[in-house]
Amino acid sequence: MLRTAGDSIHLLSRSATCICKEDAQTREVVVAMAMDAVEHAKSRGLIVELSGEDASRADQDFLRSLFSIGIEHGADRLCFCDTVGLLTPEKVAKFIPPLAKIAPLSIPLP
Repeated sequence: MLRTAGDSIHLLSRSATCICKEDAQTREVVVAMAMDAVEHAKSRGLIVELSGEDASRADQDFLRSLFSIGIEHGADRLCFCDTVGLLTPEKVAKFIPPLAKIAPLSIPLP
């Protein structure tokens, strides 16, 4: 068991279909793995930020589902990762408002 003095953790989950296919992971497997990680971190008393890797290329319905389930399993905040830099102002206006309704959301910029 890794012990740390940290109080929070940033968990990165695959969200883009192209990444899941590369590793032959179904969406169900991706969600299950992410929720196991969230629950494990919460059981250790950590603040959990759940991120969607390559979220700008993800199916947004799947991403909303992943984030909603993450919050249900104890994630404290969410992170929309634009891994390859595809976000435009128009995409931000379309993608972010529905996600921001789920829980606090951060958007790291490259």
